[in-house]
Amino acid sequence: MESKEFVRYASIVYIIKETERYGYRLGRTALVKLIYILQEKFNVPIGYDFSLYTYGPFAKEILDDLDYLSYLDAAKIMINNEKYNILPGK
Repeated sequence: MESKEFVRYASIVYIIKETERYGYRLGRTALVKLIYILQEKFNVPIGYDFSLYTYGPFAKEILDDLDYLSYLDAAKIMINNEKYNILPGK
């Protein structure tokens, strides 16, 4: 695994754990926006390329990485009434 991918995966897992720790519900749109703010506003070098989309900045690779983390059981994606809730995995 390249270090760029490791930074991406670690960033997503960290955000998931922190939102869970503070009791916030994290959905896919919120995850994308948080990563955008960290990367573009606070210059955290996460490595996603964002483009403008319906609900603001978007990078499809974030959702691809989230699916991969779910496959690895590093993240748990729950869907209830068409709303996503992303939780830490094992």
